[in-house]
Amino acid sequence: MRTERASSAEESAAFQGIPLGALLRTIVVRRGEDDYLFVLVPAGRRFDWPKLRAHLGVSRMSLPDADEAQAVTGTSATPSRRSVRAKHGRSSSMRP
Repeated sequence: MRTERASSAEESAAFQGIPLGALLRTIVVRRGEDDYLFVLVPAGRRFDWPKLRAHLGVSRMSLPDADEAQAVTGTSATPSRRSVRAKHGRSSSMRP
């Protein structure tokens, strides 16, 4: 479904006519060299890095930069303001 660009998860859900809880963010996570995962997170929620590492049996994970994520997935995405803040250390919502 194509809609106009939303400025928030709430707005995106409204444009699509779905409840906010039905909206998922897809986050690319680097588990190791040339080893990436998609983490699906309900809109408005966070995932727990320590729990994810324990579940996957790894001690270290990270977020790739935008160019690396595009190279791995073949698609580009505009990071949300929250993601950009996390990348620059101004938010703890997605920090490894």
